Amino acid sequence: APTSGGEDEGVPHVVVVGGGWAGFGAAEALSGLVEKGALRVTLLEASPRGPGGLAAGWRTDKGREVEVGLHGFWRSYRNIDDLVANKLGLTGEASPFTPYAQSSLFTKQEKKTPSSSSSPPSAPTVVAPVLGDLPRLPAPLGTALWPTFSSDLSLADRASAGLLVGPWLDFDGGDKAWARYDGMSASTLFSLVSRALYSAFLEPMLLVLPMAPGPEISAAAALSCFSFFALEHQGDFDVRWLKASATAAIFEPWRDRLASRGVVVRDGARADEFLLSPDGGHVTGVVASLRTLDAEKDAPPEREAIPCDALINAVSISGVQSMMRNPANKPLSRRPEFQRLLRLRSVAVVAVRVWLDKDIGEGAPEHTPSNVCGGGLVEGLEEIGFTFYWVNELQKQEGGSTNGTVLEIDFYNASPLLGLSDADALDLAVRALEAASPECFQGKVADSIEDFAVVRAPNAVSHFAPGSFANLPKTRAESLANWFHAGDWVDRGGHRSWSQEKALVTGYQAGRAAAEELERALSSSPSRASAGREMRRLIDTDGCIPQPLDVEPDEPHVAAGRGLLREARARLERLAGM
Repeated sequence: APTSGGEDEGVPHVVVVGGGWAGFGAAEALSGLVEKGALRVTLLEASPRGPGGLAAGWRTDKGREVEVGLHGFWRSYRNIDDLVANKLGLTGEASPFTPYAQSSLFTKQEKKTPSSSSSPPSAPTVVAPVLGDLPRLPAPLGTALWPTFSSDLSLADRASAGLLVGPWLDFDGGDKAWARYDGMSASTLFSLVSRALYSAFLEPMLLVLPMAPGPEISAAAALSCFSFFALEHQGDFDVRWLKASATAAIFEPWRDRLASRGVVVRDGARADEFLLSPDGGHVTGVVASLRTLDAEKDAPPEREAIPCDALINAVSISGVQSMMRNPANKPLSRRPEFQRLLRLRSVAVVAVRVWLDKDIGEGAPEHTPSNVCGGGLVEGLEEIGFTFYWVNELQKQEGGSTNGTVLEIDFYNASPLLGLSDADALDLAVRALEAASPECFQGKVADSIEDFAVVRAPNAVSHFAPGSFANLPKTRAESLANWFHAGDWVDRGGHRSWSQEKALVTGYQAGRAAAEELERALSSSPSRASAGREMRRLIDTDGCIPQPLDVEPDEPHVAAGRGLLREARARLERLAGM
């Protein structure tokens, strides 16, 4: 039963641990109940820099803002679009988003001698237009036919992609589909297509979307990721960017909205220890270490015990693993469900941002502002993908020359690069730019640098390795009635979204699940049944707790194909059981 203490005695208190998309999504889901006085919500953000998780910005010594990687926002991010436009009211000129933009893919296959290739030495393998602006073709034909492919991919190579239509239709994103394909690696599944298509397109996309090489990504994750970002509908591959940092563009106005509704966001509050009820069936509080930006580095942080009636764990995989490795949390970490979480893995990202004192884009060959690069473009980076961006073409810059160039180079699956010095990471970034597009960058970057930043994130991205699905949690904890999970690694067989969109959706779902559990606990207590009935009324009130928008429905021919495959599979299972 609820055990709130402190201010507003008797009003249930939910603690949300983590200040990224999942944590803010959970707080958003509950903020309507907070506004009505039915709940208290406290969000604990470990970083003293403020909200946004890894999107929370750093600054260089010269005051320029830096993030861990540049984050794209795909056309299929329906819940983020709804949040920004309808909840934060950021539309028209106030919208934080750029228009949808073309993107290019560069791969090692283009590094050929002029006599062996009909493409220019640094021509991109694929240039993707804004597909949503073109006549719509039945999925996935638009994604396959509208982009411009280099002539080095033959028609036979491209046609071999048709061999993946069966697995794509068979994979409907549900728990059973994940279980069927999760034991297989993506490279095994994609051995159906030609080696040229795999090397030129599929392998590079694995390195920058699920962010690991084919043998280290499950076939289920690859099918789910590619379906959501590219294949389900023609416009899904379209991506746009933020005009400023995620912190400034989204999380600061979002924080203001939550505060106006009564949600408390505490920066620099790292959850270390979880307090349990005597029977071990409920979490009753969190012990947090408190640190401010101006705190001395070696000074021990203050610690505070924060009572709660429900807890939403909205940190990353590595974050929850770090908490479970605290000896004080052994009563949790030895439970099977948390043991499974300790088996999960994460992917490292190294981000390099470079400010140049001149505009090298003016007069450069035609280029796209966002660019994807496969492994092997730079010697030693065979299993490390990277993206590079003309940031000044995407965002309004501050603290520097208005006539300069700002470039971002983000390396994925980048554990081997974490030990590089800043100078060596910068040198690698310059070489990567020159390898991808020598016409744009050769001899134009190194001598023009006026500032740069290197940010290392050892555990930045969830890694969906073969066999990982069995270790991924659902929204509700198995052994704690009032503990809930949110994040892009939660309930993978549920809502079919990915990345920030999946984190936001699971935040909404965890918020609703926490409210439902608190209503049940209140209603079961004779002295508090009236509070339970009021919470039930508020939960059932349209709009009080946001319902996640589902992904766009399958197109009729895709739905029909999946229906036929499900029926055929069911018949085979019945025959096998006879």
